[in-house]
Amino acid sequence: MEPVLRLFGLTSFGHAAFFGLGAYIVTLALVYWSLTPWLGIPLGMLVGAGAAFLIGTPTFRLRGHYFALSMLAYPLAIMYIMEYLGYQEVRCRCIASMHSCTCNSPTRGSTPCWH
Repeated sequence: MEPVLRLFGLTSFGHAAFFGLGAYIVTLALVYWSLTPWLGIPLGMLVGAGAAFLIGTPTFRLRGHYFALSMLAYPLAIMYIMEYLGYQEVRCRCIASMHSCTCNSPTRGSTPCWH
């Protein structure tokens, strides 16, 4: 993405939010749906790419300082949306008993941790 942005003379500060959103989806899929990371990674890639497309389509019409400011605002907007939805942090509380580790998930009960 960076070479394409440089080709058109644009500076993007927001594409890290799409990488972070994809990584966060992998973690949420693991903790809440007990989905293995091998299935969560493609899901995170799809969500990150979908968010980049939805946000990037109107943003690429901006030029100069407006583009840079909008790309600085998107990570903050995504952070506030995730906090509003209650996903400001994902907690996996491990309980060690008999050499097994389980995570207490609010939706699935006790699920095995992936360490």
